[in-house]
Amino acid sequence: MTVYKLTDDFFDDSYALIAIHSSLDSYRLAYFLNGLLGLQLHRPRKDLVLYDRVTFETYQAYEKRSDLQWHLVANKASVVQKSREVVPDMFGGPVAERTYYVLPEYPKVDHLLKIDDGEGGMPPVLDILKKIKHLPGLITAYEVDTDRLKSKDNLIFLANA
Repeated sequence: MTVYKLTDDFFDDSYALIAIHSSLDSYRLAYFLNGLLGLQLHRPRKDLVLYDRVTFETYQAYEKRSDLQWHLVANKASVVQKSREVVPDMFGGPVAERTYYVLPEYPKVDHLLKIDDGEGGMPPVLDILKKIKHLPGLITAYEVDTDRLKSKDNLIFLANA
């Protein structure tokens, strides 16, 4: 009897992921990346939605000449929850704030820059990192090893759309 084994290798896309630590808001970072890298990052109609209605601010761009998809995603999203179990705030209403992450393994990362290419013709990430590190308001940026991510399923958004 033949035994077939399913692997999750067919979900592997060729993409690079850059973690960005910055004090900039997402729209300012997108503006600076547009000028620095010659992109046209813009807000899509729908943001990234994870964890049942938690939205993460998203910007995307598509380069026709190199067939690359660029996604800038805020790693953190705070949600204010009203609950009866929480101690009331000074105005009398019970309020709790919960923070969600696209990549919970990296809670200190502010933004994620995903460079997606289905064909495998990636631009040199080190050159992109050298350019990004000169942005004003940027603390640091580095490449994330996507093979070691536990929550890589959160990054399967708008892949080659």
